[in-house]
Amino acid sequence: LTLLSAIANIFRPQHSPKLHKQERNMKTDHPIRSALCVAAAICAGLLVQPSPTTAQTAEQAFDGSKARVNLSNKLRMLSQQVSSASCRVNAGIDVDTASSELSEARNQFNTIMKGLENGSMALGIPSAENHHVVLKSIAAVQDAWKPIDAAAQSLLINASDKSAADVIVAQNANLLEATMILSSDVSGRYSNPQELTQADAMAMNIAGRQRMLGHQIAKDVCGIATGTQGDAMASLGSTLDMYTVSLNALRDGMADAGINPPPTDAVRKELATVSAKWNESKPVLDAIRGGMQPSAENVAAMAQVSSALMTDMDNVVTLYMLATPGQEDVYRVPLRAYAEEQLAKWLENEQLIEAIRAQNAAHSGLTQAEIDQLDLDWRAQRKTDD
Repeated sequence: LTLLSAIANIFRPQHSPKLHKQERNMKTDHPIRSALCVAAAICAGLLVQPSPTTAQTAEQAFDGSKARVNLSNKLRMLSQQVSSASCRVNAGIDVDTASSELSEARNQFNTIMKGLENGSMALGIPSAENHHVVLKSIAAVQDAWKPIDAAAQSLLINASDKSAADVIVAQNANLLEATMILSSDVSGRYSNPQELTQADAMAMNIAGRQRMLGHQIAKDVCGIATGTQGDAMASLGSTLDMYTVSLNALRDGMADAGINPPPTDAVRKELATVSAKWNESKPVLDAIRGGMQPSAENVAAMAQVSSALMTDMDNVVTLYMLATPGQEDVYRVPLRAYAEEQLAKWLENEQLIEAIRAQNAAHSGLTQAEIDQLDLDWRAQRKTDD
């Protein structure tokens, strides 16, 4: 209900008597019935084509610059997440969690690559790539990804396949370099004053890079513990330093480097959360850097920390996207695609409809006071942080 209400608020026309009346009815209607009404309202609102005015002109000009920059940047992170997870899978460290992470990272990498090349409304990319430099970089990433993708699939079938794990270790640097070049080319290509200035693109790139650095640290810790990556110790030291410097620059700004302070309180608050988690994990990482041999528990714990930091930095990137010009299309385009491809189907799903009817029948005896209390509970839940 909270998600549906939030999406409905995004798309609700400012002066829609029909929806306003529907909203009034929801105050005394059953919550599940209300959910179906909201879903219907969303689909109706999204499927109606805007009049050929400023809104339509803006949509035609929208090129998904922020999504392209964010997703090409995310490939760097996924390259390290695949390597970190495969190390743990092959070493037998928390195999179920690591296997799930490896599978998800692999699927995300393939989905993003297809979207960057061919376009994907669900990802917020409205058209296929047509710039020869970016297409060349995409092809280079695909070439570097193929052997790693195949090896990751083999590891998911047979966790003890050492040859597959060795391929991922050997090819990881090539993949990381290719994704970094692609991210740079996309950022240069799609920076524009209407949607994404150079300064905003830089901040997004640094925030996005933090996602990658967290998984790179987890990969290095696993490499040190298993002895499978000869340069893991040196890599860990430089990555720890880079993470700290970059995080401080995002949190406080760094004028000499062209990095502005956080644009909103929401970004500032999220970066403070990241800083707290980072400072909590640093003592163990510094000890490993100083020569302590990491245990299997250290490896698994660092993987959890890196995933938590990744989630928080994902939030930071999203908040940057929403705090800069052109933010409306960041959520409008993918949500419209979601409504057209998914939400509309809910209204034709017989199992869902029957389930709603059954719930309505089961709660048909609710008094008006009980209905009002349910509504108050729902409103209170919407205001909680979680």
